[in-house]
Amino acid sequence: MKKAFISADIEGMEGNVSVNQSNRGRPDYGTARKRLAQDVNAAARACFDFGYDEVYVCDGHGDMENLLIEDMDPRVKLISGCMRDSLQMQGI
Repeated sequence: MKKAFISADIEGMEGNVSVNQSNRGRPDYGTARKRLAQDVNAAARACFDFGYDEVYVCDGHGDMENLLIEDMDPRVKLISGCMRDSLQMQGI
């Protein structure tokens, strides 16, 4: 069984250029959050297209509650929430 692991963080994401996009409560955070989900979904789709059976996505930004399950490809297994030992690498 082929499994992929994607650790997602808003900093460094395509088009993210300021703290207004990176931090909860800032004016452009909602837009960045949606775009992060789109980027992660594109990566996950590529994994599935190349024969991966499972794709795990670990939300690794800030409080680790940025990616909403309803925005994710339904095949993705989302790891979110800050109560974890391995932070951005939880589940690997």
